[in-house]
Amino acid sequence: MNNGTFFEYDFNKPGFTTIVTPENSALKFISSGTLNLNNERFEVRTGNEEMGIFCIGGKTSCEINKVCKMINKYDGLFIPPHNQVNIQTKEETKMVWFSVPSNMKSKPEIIYFDHVSEDPDTHFASGSEKTSSRRDVYQIISKKIKAARLLAGITIGDNGSWTSWPPHEHGAQREELYIFFDMPYPQFGIQMVYSADIASPEICKVVKEGSAVAIPSGFHPNVAGPGSKLSYIFIMASLEEGRFRDFSNVCFDKRFVKEA
Repeated sequence: MNNGTFFEYDFNKPGFTTIVTPENSALKFISSGTLNLNNERFEVRTGNEEMGIFCIGGKTSCEINKVCKMINKYDGLFIPPHNQVNIQTKEETKMVWFSVPSNMKSKPEIIYFDHVSEDPDTHFASGSEKTSSRRDVYQIISKKIKAARLLAGITIGDNGSWTSWPPHEHGAQREELYIFFDMPYPQFGIQMVYSADIASPEICKVVKEGSAVAIPSGFHPNVAGPGSKLSYIFIMASLEEGRFRDFSNVCFDKRFVKEA
């Protein structure tokens, strides 16, 4: 950890773990951790928070209102506050969870990755091969989901590509957490965060499998090492409940827009 900005996730640690909280990070709202089960049953109770759960390995069944449905890799689950969901695994299953305070009245919902990837409103390719910035962005908990603060999804870049490019920021509206996964050793990347000049970043850090970066504000581009590709979960929380849940509402560093 570094001033509440850098964290490490252990995707093999069994059970429910909490890694990032407003108390130990630079973030105001987002809490997050892992949920790893192996032939186990786990009861999720959300309390005063809305929660997202992404499956990053294996598969599991999820019981919502006495109806069981399967969740596979990359599928997501949204659970509003004051709700209960039962998760049952018959094999080793790796999940990432995240939550934020919420007063939203809604219903639990499974978001299937296949549906997300086929919908042009929630899956798009950004950047270009010409500028070594092409990536696929999948909005899993998008503005289509009735949530108070959360927006979350997965970005998968091409080999050696920049993502989050051109540099953008949304610190007056949303804070963000990146969690890097599906980057087996020796794959790595570099994450930057800067407020004024990309040549003098406040943060410039090597990231790898399990790395997490809290981004309360600032432009935050990143790039994969040669032969590596960036793959990460992005979790955004609106600073005002019920507002700013528009993924495209960002401010670009205009110096780099023409190069994108």
